[in-house]
Amino acid sequence: MRYAKGIFTVLFLGAVLLIPPRFQLSTNQQIVQEVDCDAGETLTAALEAAEPGDTIRVTGTCAETVTITTDGLTLVGEGGATIDGGDTGQDVVTIDGALDLTITGFTVQNGAEGILAIHGANFAVSDTIVQNNGSHGIELNEASAEFTNITSHQNGRAGLIIARNSVIALTDSVLQNNLTGLVVFNNATARLFGANVMSQNATQGFTVGLGGVAFSIGSTISVNDNGSEGVLILQDGNVQLIGGTLEANNNGTDGINLSQNSSIILGIAEFGVPGEAFTLDNAGNGIKAATGSDVAASQIMPLTGSGNGGAGVQLDDGASATLNGATLEDNGTADLDLTFGSRATLDGSSIGRISCDRTALLRGDTRVNCPFSGGGG
Repeated sequence: MRYAKGIFTVLFLGAVLLIPPRFQLSTNQQIVQEVDCDAGETLTAALEAAEPGDTIRVTGTCAETVTITTDGLTLVGEGGATIDGGDTGQDVVTIDGALDLTITGFTVQNGAEGILAIHGANFAVSDTIVQNNGSHGIELNEASAEFTNITSHQNGRAGLIIARNSVIALTDSVLQNNLTGLVVFNNATARLFGANVMSQNATQGFTVGLGGVAFSIGSTISVNDNGSEGVLILQDGNVQLIGGTLEANNNGTDGINLSQNSSIILGIAEFGVPGEAFTLDNAGNGIKAATGSDVAASQIMPLTGSGNGGAGVQLDDGASATLNGATLEDNGTADLDLTFGSRATLDGSSIGRISCDRTALLRGDTRVNCPFSGGGG
């Protein structure tokens, strides 16, 4: 028995010596893998070998599509590292349920979708370009993420779309030259920080709908020069901007369009965060609200609407607006236009031409009674 036990001990030690060195490290030690795709190495192989906590440093152009399922990885692109889907019709990077993942310093391009996150994935992306993908640049479906200093452009559909209870924080990023910029749908939530640009998209710059919510405190949001609406809010969508700056200018239709019981809040005095909102020189209305939607503009974040082809603010079909400290002047059809059961409350606002039909309700510091079409009070 002693002899047999000795043989077992030798065999066990020999087996240990055959295990690759990485597996002999304690769980709190980090492995760093170096991947040079220009030398024929692949990110796919590195991901297959990775364990939670590992860092993968990538150089060169990786001509492949990858799926990430391991938690706690850090992927670092160095020297212009690129993951290129090669126009194969596959998503370039799929994050399937992975948690605490970090991606930084890459260009992700030429796939169906650039980055797709599903099944509760949680990750962060920074200093990354997502471009030239046939569908969305980035899509989250039941996932959460932080995006910092990303550019998502020249994609066939949305620069960034989040849906089905997904949650994002978006900081200092650019979504432009896509079909549409940012889309927040299906009870998803977007929090905006720093300065974000959603401009020069073929249709909308920023869309919130189907119970989606977008929220910011003190940030700058630019939704200018889009082919259709700057901001589109529909089907119970809600946008809350607590101070900061909103620019919705030079868009192909309305600066801001709300429908189907949606709402936008521009400033809340009780928060004490100052700001300003501009809807200037849009081809349509500065703000259009319809079908029970609501606009609330506070004097702490005054609204300025001028130079629009339609009205400065146009309310229809039971929509409502509370305008405190707003300036609506030099717009095309009217500066404030109310029709079909809409209503407005004015307080300390400067409004040029007011038009309202007999079904509208108007109150506050105005001497205008509906129906009326002419100079403001």
